Amino acid sequence: MKKIAICLALLFTTIFLVKCNYKFAEDFYKEIEVTEPTASLALLNFKDGEVYKESKNINFIYSGDNKHRLFLIQIFIDDKLEIDTNEFRGSFYIDSQKLSEGKHKIKIEYSFSSGTGSLADIGNLETYYVVEEFSFSIDKSIADPFSITNVKIEDGTINIYWEEILDYNFEEAYLIVKNNNREVKKEILSIDILKSKKYNDNFSVTGDLSYQIILHNNFDSVESNIVNLENIDLPIPTYKILNENKAKISIGKHILYKNFDSYIFSSSLNNNQKIEIDNIGGSLELNFEKKNKLDEPFYSRFSLFKNNIYVDDISFNIYWGNKFDLNDVSVEEYIYDKKTSAYYALELEGPQTYQSPRTVVIYKLSNHDMSILKFSKLTTVFEETSDLVLDPFTGNLIIDLKNKSLVIDINNLNIIKEYNSKDYFSSDSFKVMYRNGRVIINESYTNQTYIYDSQTKKQLHNLNIRYTDLSDSGNYFWDRGSNVYKIENLNITKTYTIEATGYTSNFKFIDGQDRCIFNRFYGSPYLMDLKSNIRIQLSNSTDVRKFEFDNITNKVLLRFYGEASLIDLDSDKTYNFEYNSDNEHRGYKLKILNNKLISSKGYYLDYFEN
Repeated sequence: MKKIAICLALLFTTIFLVKCNYKFAEDFYKEIEVTEPTASLALLNFKDGEVYKESKNINFIYSGDNKHRLFLIQIFIDDKLEIDTNEFRGSFYIDSQKLSEGKHKIKIEYSFSSGTGSLADIGNLETYYVVEEFSFSIDKSIADPFSITNVKIEDGTINIYWEEILDYNFEEAYLIVKNNNREVKKEILSIDILKSKKYNDNFSVTGDLSYQIILHNNFDSVESNIVNLENIDLPIPTYKILNENKAKISIGKHILYKNFDSYIFSSSLNNNQKIEIDNIGGSLELNFEKKNKLDEPFYSRFSLFKNNIYVDDISFNIYWGNKFDLNDVSVEEYIYDKKTSAYYALELEGPQTYQSPRTVVIYKLSNHDMSILKFSKLTTVFEETSDLVLDPFTGNLIIDLKNKSLVIDINNLNIIKEYNSKDYFSSDSFKVMYRNGRVIINESYTNQTYIYDSQTKKQLHNLNIRYTDLSDSGNYFWDRGSNVYKIENLNITKTYTIEATGYTSNFKFIDGQDRCIFNRFYGSPYLMDLKSNIRIQLSNSTDVRKFEFDNITNKVLLRFYGEASLIDLDSDKTYNFEYNSDNEHRGYKLKILNNKLISSKGYYLDYFEN
């Protein structure tokens, strides 16, 4: 719509012309012709009725055709003045954030000279006014979210799938990846990816992952469902101690092997030297000169790299010793049986507090790597007293407890016979021991030990000794003082008295044999044959804290504080080593059985020569 107003004014009167006697000459006469104006104002990037989903600058330019001088331009949006200028070109802003959703009006008013060339035109007294109106709309709507249908681990990587997209009324789509509830990636999805209905997550390698798609426009956002991928099974590094100067470290194929290029191994065991391994896993051998302490931990890790950039790592400790299945079990005793070629271990499973209920568990372990072959839960007890013995007469196992002694079938680990103190004795017992047809009971509150016939339950002996340690054969016992006694038929005789150079610090019967090892406090250790009373001095040291004997390989283990010696009595060779003394005052045990050095922490070494 256009409105045109023309204003003409005469500045000279005809009277003035007559008095001056001027004549009009044809040369100075000009006829004024009134024509339609040719001026215009154009919106360069706007279309009438256009719909906007985002804000936009609208450019305008005025054209006067070299004769229509511009006076003023005013632009209104919904009757609100946005532009007031006399410049030929400019722009105004459609702010979609501030404007409401729906239809809006633009009104443009501009004025310019008539362009007639008349005196009024020259004096800016002839003016054209033009008013134009347009419309546009704001659309703030957004599509409904589409659903993620599945997240799968496929061929070494993670693929995310979603349903067919029917509505693309959104500006951007983002995939949000969280690891353990922490956002780790926000990936914009292209149109091609959206149409493919699949995205490949080729960067995640660990953690509890979750995936969500967010649709976004300039006004709003909507979220899809969340799909979780939990508990990614990572390869567990393993290691094998080959000898005192070499270890083999291995790691398996990562379930997400395509999401990284390689492993980089480093460990304090090899001064953190970096060694690369293929992403499908493999093994490496470490060589070192120094001797390492048994049970000593070395922080280690396999770091994952992609395009030479760190991605994640699998951290673990290498303990100097081969880890086996009872690593987290508090084992009371280990023994080895040559006939079955297996190790046996006794555990009191449960809280390690006074009078707490604990389950008596017996394990059968592999001779090769001490893995669990079989186990049996036998009974519940409320005390700490326990011992595990290999019966040299039947080849079965015997478990001594506070109130009973159990005979266990060595093959199926079931209870064959139970000898309960209440069947023989009315008072509380400290320990019950079954040996070769006899039941030996240490009383709790008096210095008495009773010996019974296991079948007839007839009392054979009443000794003024409170505590006794029995040999596996049941033929000898130690009074936990200076004396060793022999039980023969109905007779008990003292066979040996340890010299009174201080109290006996340690005494131990050798498994399955009538031999023992003992030492006095600040005295040297001795190996003694109980039948002949012949003894052999094992070491000149007076600092031996504990000792063990391997009757299979005839080796004796002497333990000092943080140090130990393994002596081969056949070859007279001695192997000295250290162990982690942090465990010294926590019931720490070391055993030498069938050439395996076994720690109660659940590690063993087996590189000793026979």
